[in-house]
Amino acid sequence: MKFICYMVDKKGCLEARMAVRAQHLERAGKLIKEGKILSGGAITSEAFDPASGKKPAIIGSMMIVEAESKDEVLEMIKTDVYAADVWDLEASQINYYLST
Repeated sequence: MKFICYMVDKKGCLEARMAVRAQHLERAGKLIKEGKILSGGAITSEAFDPASGKKPAIIGSMMIVEAESKDEVLEMIKTDVYAADVWDLEASQINYYLST
């Protein structure tokens, strides 16, 4: 089954996010190779141009995940390094995703 996950960031967590970003991306890369994460990335509140030198206005993360159950997805999210200080798990959503 496919799921779409909308992970909301805690207020003021950009520094915490950047501090553990490399760990998060390393794990995400493994999950992509395993076929668990099909797509994902940061969500911003405004357009972002990396060449601008400005920090992106990140407000969360999005992932499309392949899993057997919603519980499996939740476990994947809870064990991510972002779950500790970046994502507001209570404000986040995991929903079934029907692809076309």
